[in-house]
Amino acid sequence: MDKKELKEKYKTLFAIVKEAVDEWDPYGLLKMGAPKDEFESEVAQICPLVAKSGDADELAKHIKHVFDTMFEPIFKIDECKKVAEKILRDAHEAKI
Repeated sequence: MDKKELKEKYKTLFAIVKEAVDEWDPYGLLKMGAPKDEFESEVAQICPLVAKSGDADELAKHIKHVFDTMFEPIFKIDECKKVAEKILRDAHEAKI
């Protein structure tokens, strides 16, 4: 796979993770009018973890850690697992 293909796959993965996180809107910030790029820093941290995660449970732990570190540790792993499942399902459908 060449550099251009890798770049396109990353852009697709970033969009998948961003959509899942924005849909989740973990703090309700987007609903309150926060900028559309509010969670892009967290999305960028989650993207490389998608490939490293063996399953939704593992990815959920990574997602929880990212948000616990960046904000407050208030989420239950079950909330993060729903997001992880969506990300993995959409990434699989996109063949990433």
